[in-house]
Amino acid sequence: MNASLPISVLKEIKFNCTRLGKSDQVIKVSAADSKMTFQFKTGQYFYKREVSCPVREIGDSFLSLSRAKQISTLSGTVILEGDLTNLTLSDEDISFREDWDPSEVKEIQEPSEYWDNEITIPIPIFSKGLQTVAHALGDEGTLENVLVNISDDGFEFVTTDGHQCAIYLEGTITEPVASFKIPRKLIPLLLTVDEDLFDWMSDQEVNIKFSDFKIRIVWGEHTFVFPTPKFPFPPYKAILPPRQKEYLEIDVQNAIDKLKKLSSVNVQVRATLQQDVFEVLAAEGPTKAKVQIPSTKTLSNSVSFGINLKFLLAALSQIPDRTCRLTIANSYSPLHIYSGEADFLVMPLRL
Repeated sequence: MNASLPISVLKEIKFNCTRLGKSDQVIKVSAADSKMTFQFKTGQYFYKREVSCPVREIGDSFLSLSRAKQISTLSGTVILEGDLTNLTLSDEDISFREDWDPSEVKEIQEPSEYWDNEITIPIPIFSKGLQTVAHALGDEGTLENVLVNISDDGFEFVTTDGHQCAIYLEGTITEPVASFKIPRKLIPLLLTVDEDLFDWMSDQEVNIKFSDFKIRIVWGEHTFVFPTPKFPFPPYKAILPPRQKEYLEIDVQNAIDKLKKLSSVNVQVRATLQQDVFEVLAAEGPTKAKVQIPSTKTLSNSVSFGINLKFLLAALSQIPDRTCRLTIANSYSPLHIYSGEADFLVMPLRL
């Protein structure tokens, strides 16, 4: 095998594989027909990346993730050469070799599965949906998932960690014809796909197959196969209020700029939706700070409530428009932030 490819591609492949598995595992590398294929399998997770590049000799080999850490020092184009037992990663002045006994390396290939459903989602919608709701997955290590609902007229992406909820709706969802969940372990990988991919494939679609046991996502040169999450998704619709006739409407960037100044005081703040202003007070001992964000709309009644400033800023940062709307029923209800296709709920705090 002898082929060359940009080092940035190899770094991305290493990141994705390391994210899924242990650092001492290996990647199967194949070169054929002006294309390189990298395959990685750990437990029930499988990842494949195909790369169009100059191929001079076809063949297979294996690359150690633990030794691949050396690629962080490389730049430009690298040459991969070797056979089933040896692979050399070369640059102008860096080269290393890893020896393998083929009988000791478990065959790495995509697992077979009978798929019950197959759907496609336009790449811009898939990308925007994940980007909009990913912040509500909560802290690293939690078991939350992204729920995707599909109907004949739209797509819906939902996440919640019990403290916040994010919903992105493209079109309308009356009765889903299909639903599946993407585990949080996969979300960082899906979000770090080269942004150029979405530019030149903006009219293309993500292909998704799923069964009761596994899900397969393919778009562009990337393939992921992973187990279907078994945990039931929380009943988010039970707490999602309808969009109200009365609301405050604020400038998003102005709100973000002002609220960031409070984060150095305390992340647990007291907020008030007043007649024509959104007021937020942060206090820590004798230190107090307050900001007021004017609204172009008015409310009949004022409501005060405690809220986590971190969650509030995370929701505002995903608003796709210049302005957003705020409503809340009472001090014990979630704050509803919405604009365009995006809805966000932030649960209140007792202060």
